[in-house]
Amino acid sequence: MSWFTNLLKDRYTTVSSGVGPTQPRLDLGNIAKDIGVAGALYGIINPNDSSGLANFFGTGGRQQPVGYTGGIPNYTATRELAPNAFAQTYTTPTGELAPRRPGAAGRRYFTDTAFTQSTTTPFMGITAEQIAAQNQAAQEERDLFETLLGSAATQRETQAAEQAAAQQLAAQQLAAQQLAAQQLAAQQLAAQQAAAAAAAAAAAAQQATTGTTGTATTGTTGTQPTTRQRFTEILDTQIDASDGLDMGEQQLIADSITEGAFGIDEIAQRYGAQPIDVVEGLLRGGFQTPEEIVSLYDTAGFDEPMLVATLLEQGKTTPEEVAAYYKDHPVYGGITPEQVIQEFRKRGGTRFARGGNINGYYLGGPTDGMADQIPATINNIEPARLSDGEFVIPADVVSHLGNGNSDAGAQNLYSMMERVRRDRTGNPKQGKQIDPNKYLA
Repeated sequence: MSWFTNLLKDRYTTVSSGVGPTQPRLDLGNIAKDIGVAGALYGIINPNDSSGLANFFGTGGRQQPVGYTGGIPNYTATRELAPNAFAQTYTTPTGELAPRRPGAAGRRYFTDTAFTQSTTTPFMGITAEQIAAQNQAAQEERDLFETLLGSAATQRETQAAEQAAAQQLAAQQLAAQQLAAQQLAAQQLAAQQAAAAAAAAAAAAQQATTGTTGTATTGTTGTQPTTRQRFTEILDTQIDASDGLDMGEQQLIADSITEGAFGIDEIAQRYGAQPIDVVEGLLRGGFQTPEEIVSLYDTAGFDEPMLVATLLEQGKTTPEEVAAYYKDHPVYGGITPEQVIQEFRKRGGTRFARGGNINGYYLGGPTDGMADQIPATINNIEPARLSDGEFVIPADVVSHLGNGNSDAGAQNLYSMMERVRRDRTGNPKQGKQIDPNKYLA
């Protein structure tokens, strides 16, 4: 122990002298004497502070109030003379008029005493007028708060209604564009069919004239058969369309069209197809170019851009194929699929609106990143819905990531996405979709 600790122990404790083990106890005498000395010294040092020691010990030198310290309410007791207090008769419960005497049961002369608080004398430090004013101010603040809440709710409802109206208008405009494109395609198809019918009628008339003059009759006269007769026999004997057409059969049909034996519409009718299907086969098989196909139709206003737009709208070709068709063209050589899509949109096309065939594109735009509002197609066949901010990886790249196996490549991409999400957010899964307007309102 330190010397100070020993000093305090020796000064303020003493050892008991009773029976049993000795125990230290407080020496109250020394404590009281030291407190008195301390008070006397403080009085000498601060002679003008008569309550200093009391303040030092927390008493303050004055009795503190206890119990209820509020005011006494001021009420005024009032009562009035009861109506008909001194009447000699009264009406009984049965409606009869009966005499009445003082002290009779139920007779009273004054009304109940009413106690009214004074509006000018303060109670608990505040008057009744002040209480009423505070209540009025509180009510006005509440009314203002409810008005603000109502205005916010009305504004949210208005915004929701405007958004719904905008979406409805956009849907109506899209439907109108699709209808216009369908009508255009129908008109083009009708024009093609009319041109084919006219060509067929001209060919039939020419054949009839040739047969009448005897310049192109069958072998009975020893002359060679006409081109139409020759290809008729070829198509009848060498082509079986019941199980589809192989490349050799497609070549024979293309030759019959190229050499003028049959028109596109006649071939379509012969095999139960549509003229646009025949055109698709000629282009994708490399048998004819768009320019050569247009030359087969003698229809005013029908040109290559109209043919390409019709093929794109009906899914009979792709922007990549169109770019390949014109790869070596003297005017359109080097055109890209994106340029094809842009020209297609200018002509009212809708099939590749905002995204088109999803074969390796980044979609940039203002829509929600999880809205799925952009229409597109997979391989120009399967419909899909995309969102702005997404990037579609081409199928060949997916296959390369798996060394030729698309399934393995896709699994590597999924693993990559999980790693990025885990390092970025701590969760390998995509975050849940929210309504931003809920937090911005």
